[in-house]
Amino acid sequence: LFILLDSSMLGLNILLTRQLEQDAVEINVAGWQRMLSQAISKNIYALDRAIDQGRKDEVQHVKVSVERDMQSYRHTLNAFKYGGVTVNPKQEEVYLRRVVGNDKLNVIGAAESAWVDLHDAIEDYFSRSMGSLDDLSILINQVQINNIVMLDNMNQLVWLLEKQSIRKAESIRLFQFLAFFLAFANFVYILRNYSSIIQLKDKNLATLNQVIHSIDAAVVLINIKKDKVVSFNKAAEKIFSSTSSEYIGSELKRLISLGPSDDGKYSYCGKSGNVHLDFVRRSTVSDGGGFEVITINDVSSHIECEQFLSTLAYVDPLTKISNRLVIDDRLVQELKRSKRKKYQMSLLYIDLDGFKSVNDALGHDYGDQLLIEVSKVIQGSCRECDTVGRVGGDEFIVICPETHCAAAVKLGKKITDKICEIHLIGGEAIHIGASIGVATYPNNGESIEELKRYADQAMYKIKQSNHSRRRIKKARFAVLRERSLF
Repeated sequence: LFILLDSSMLGLNILLTRQLEQDAVEINVAGWQRMLSQAISKNIYALDRAIDQGRKDEVQHVKVSVERDMQSYRHTLNAFKYGGVTVNPKQEEVYLRRVVGNDKLNVIGAAESAWVDLHDAIEDYFSRSMGSLDDLSILINQVQINNIVMLDNMNQLVWLLEKQSIRKAESIRLFQFLAFFLAFANFVYILRNYSSIIQLKDKNLATLNQVIHSIDAAVVLINIKKDKVVSFNKAAEKIFSSTSSEYIGSELKRLISLGPSDDGKYSYCGKSGNVHLDFVRRSTVSDGGGFEVITINDVSSHIECEQFLSTLAYVDPLTKISNRLVIDDRLVQELKRSKRKKYQMSLLYIDLDGFKSVNDALGHDYGDQLLIEVSKVIQGSCRECDTVGRVGGDEFIVICPETHCAAAVKLGKKITDKICEIHLIGGEAIHIGASIGVATYPNNGESIEELKRYADQAMYKIKQSNHSRRRIKKARFAVLRERSLF
């Protein structure tokens, strides 16, 4: 029965682990959808510049890129909705499961509706030989509106998928605990049965040694009266990197010389390095004296796994700064604090200009290194009390507590100046820009949604300006206050 239960727990653990890996793939693809919608928007702006400058070959190239990105976006939406194969950011084929749950289906339905409206508008413009400049201006406005909707929908989908992944990770830890508990209960059950059958002390001890040498957990048998080690199995020899003869007959304090750590585990520095150990003690009484059985498990891998899952849930895996979950939670806390103490609070929404060109020209490895460099630049420009997070492919958010608008503007200018400096990545000199939108509580909103929308609109305002229609020579900065753009 114990073996059956252990096998079931192991099977469920493996199943949930594979589902967790698939969740990571789907979260990655959902994030890629956001970059696709941004690429469509940027290509429409590029089309405007190409038409304005009379570059027909570039016009055709942009048209092909827009149609390709639109089809890729729709194909991935269908894969989420019905299940199927699509491509990830590395253009590798991946399989997506059909999403389950009305919340996710509603988000995908909304994104699909926005895509249909955008697709119809673009197709209508292209079918009329790309129409007049007025038609293009109408199309740009339509692209802007639908792009914001599609970005918001994909952000919601990523958030829902991350919540689902976190729940599965918690289930994995529960199954691991149950599997360990069942394994320990199995061992105790076997030990007690052998104790009832074997009557003689020497035979009992020999049989017990034979049993404990055959199990995977390290087992140490202690004579309670003498406080001496009388048995030391092979698993214990492996953990402590020593032979049983080195410990048998020695006192228990030689084996356990360090106290438990904060998590209740013991740390032991053996010949092969530091390991985390979990001790379970159980006393037994036999003829002529008593013994204590100590089972020891090397839980280093479990601790590393828990640390990795915790990092994956709250830290952006590429830049090692806060991810969207942490940013959203910190926004809630800082807004409550600002309302309670009647302080101002500012939010900076940062979007890199020219990042896609770096990816296209040099590849994603250079793009990833550039994102890491930019995150360090932003962190280095901020105070210790500020929170810096990555919320999209090339999008960052900075939360500035107790900061008024003028100070936030000054910080934003400082960040843009540093981002616009030439970055040396892999021997390549890379020059990019940044568009930054600023929103301040309570001037620009009294809720998280209002502040984020204000900052996002400020950032996209600058991308629609005349400066965005020419090659970027220096950083651009936008602050949206009340009804004016400064």
